[in-house]
Amino acid sequence: MFNEKDANLILSIFLSSSRLCDVWYWSWESSGHFSVKSVYKFLQLSKELGAQDDNSVFWNTLWKLSVPPKVKDLLWRAVTNCLPTKSTLCSIHVHVDTICPVCNVTDETIYHCLVDCSSVKACWQQLAAGVNLTAVGSFANWFATVLQQADGEKRSLIAMTCWAIWKHRNELVWSDKSPTVVSVAHLAQALLADWTRAQDSTFNPTAAFLTDVDGAETWAKPVENTLKINVDAAIF
Repeated sequence: MFNEKDANLILSIFLSSSRLCDVWYWSWESSGHFSVKSVYKFLQLSKELGAQDDNSVFWNTLWKLSVPPKVKDLLWRAVTNCLPTKSTLCSIHVHVDTICPVCNVTDETIYHCLVDCSSVKACWQQLAAGVNLTAVGSFANWFATVLQQADGEKRSLIAMTCWAIWKHRNELVWSDKSPTVVSVAHLAQALLADWTRAQDSTFNPTAAFLTDVDGAETWAKPVENTLKINVDAAIF
């Protein structure tokens, strides 16, 4: 059935020395056994980014962002369509209205909540980060485009802004605190600055405040008929 060239190639394939029969193996579980959980995980990871050529580049870029882990977790949930916006909750049969609690105009999808809401757009413009706010259909596609177009520092600011927007949205829903454009922008910038300083191993926050008399105090017992309260404190 095969020409001589193909036949020789087939015959040159080494056979297993174990002489065991082939078995079914599910590659998404380390045990090799099929599970619905692994299928669900696979579908969630591929649903939004399935059209991209190489998802590993996107995920590597996201996990290497110089931002707190809680920010990366938020972005991961948003990209995989797991962020509990009102539309997402309705899709899993949680009976809530789907209207955005910030603008009260349209349905609260993940993309609308973090990018397209009128109040959120004002936050992006306040930061002057030059973020493209053109509609792209989903947050995953939008964020993938942002990562491609921005450099390291700008990427971190954009990621932190997404977290600040979601935090203020939750404060509105659960504590009835109305967010402002200034407060969202300030929170994102301040948190990023604090995080960046905290990662600098060469920064010593106490050295600049030490004097010759620091640490010279010694404990003395209280005098008769008095009470002494011993306290401890640390200032950063």
